[in-house]
Amino acid sequence: MQTKHGFFLLNKPSGPSSAKAIYPIKKLSYVEKLGHAGTLDPLASGLLVVGINKATRLLGYAQAGIKRYSGTFKLGITTDTYDCMGRVLEEKTVTVDSGVVTNLSSSFMGEQMQQPPIYSALKIRGLPSYKRARMGEEVTLAPRKITIYNFKIKEVDKNLYSFHCECSTGTYIRSIVSDIGTKLKTGACLMSLQRDASLPFTLEQATTLEKIEEQCLMPWWEVIKSQRIAFSEKEILDLQCGRQEFLKDISKKINAESSMSELLLYTNQEGNPIGLLKWVGEKYELLLHIE
Repeated sequence: MQTKHGFFLLNKPSGPSSAKAIYPIKKLSYVEKLGHAGTLDPLASGLLVVGINKATRLLGYAQAGIKRYSGTFKLGITTDTYDCMGRVLEEKTVTVDSGVVTNLSSSFMGEQMQQPPIYSALKIRGLPSYKRARMGEEVTLAPRKITIYNFKIKEVDKNLYSFHCECSTGTYIRSIVSDIGTKLKTGACLMSLQRDASLPFTLEQATTLEKIEEQCLMPWWEVIKSQRIAFSEKEILDLQCGRQEFLKDISKKINAESSMSELLLYTNQEGNPIGLLKWVGEKYELLLHIE
């Protein structure tokens, strides 16, 4: 059987971790290696981009796009994980007017530094932060630069609000909710969360685990937005052999009017994509070769 390389767009259910949600895909006969882009917490549902075989090397590029989320949060409750699956630390009576809450969204817009929750998959010396926190270790995570492009809040019920958020990769929605609770001095926790998009992919394109089959596999090159260049059989052989002079001369084959692309997708003479080059320093280097 020919080895396949590409991406599944999975509609993850709420409940399992991302790793557990994708594990059944590993049982497919043509899957040797498996990974996912952009971890979703157990509470969260929605779009999860899953890479198989050599396409796992491209997961960093697959998760680089803007994210869109929707969900709900509740005022008056503070938990250690910032969501409803955590241990309740404090409960308060809420007297804040709903208009104050909905208008608060504008203060979160733009580029900013965000403090990730200690109960997260971020690794500290090789171990996920949440595991260290559960062992009772004192965990400190450095703030991360994020950007919130759009954020809307709407009242659903007493102390319960829905939201839509468009943000950069690496943004923790739980932290945004926690910050809302801090600003209002009421506490707040995330009640539900769904990833609606990880651009250019949307939840509408995704399928459930039960319906995933070979026909759902997205070609690996569809996640890459880059220039294309065709190589002859000899040039492809030069690439595979790592001949440095050829690698240095590749840029000469690119249209002089084009800006240098970080990634360069190359095809055979028939136009079939077979690999990727990455610009490193002063030349392209082989990132991925698939035939």
